[in-house]
Amino acid sequence: AEARAAEVSAEAEAQALAAEAWAREIEEKCRREREARIEAAALAATERLAALRVEEENAREAAEAEFEARRAAEEQAAEEAAAQRLQELKDAEEAAAARVAEAEEEARERVAAEAERVRLEDERRRAEAAAELRETEAAATARIEELRAAEQAARDRATEEAAARAE
Repeated sequence: AEARAAEVSAEAEAQALAAEAWAREIEEKCRREREARIEAAALAATERLAALRVEEENAREAAEAEFEARRAAEEQAAEEAAAQRLQELKDAEEAAAARVAEAEEEARERVAAEAERVRLEDERRRAEAAAELRETEAAATARIEELRAAEQAARDRATEEAAARAE
């Protein structure tokens, strides 16, 4: 029985070693495949980057050429438009000065009206606050009178009780 157990143990150990060796082979294969995928991805990224750089350079050159052509046309148009624009600006300045004067007058009127509204609102609030204060004072006075009357009644009862006990 011991010999059989030792044999079974030896077989199990041999199988375990074989399984470990197989697992290492699989891990190594996976690592190689992963490295190959990484290298392929890096190569593809490098190729794409190179293509993008070429596209960028072509686009830059085309943009520069287009810019130069547009700039020459814009300079000519700008010179022609400048004289017209100068006259438009003078006209607009005159119109703006008139509108500013009107707006300033309207603003002064609005400020005066708002100041009056605020003054009236403040007066109303003060009147409300004064009325509330008077009500509060009247209520407090009434309460004080009630408390004094209750205190006097208590004193009177105490005196009556003391007199009744004394008899």
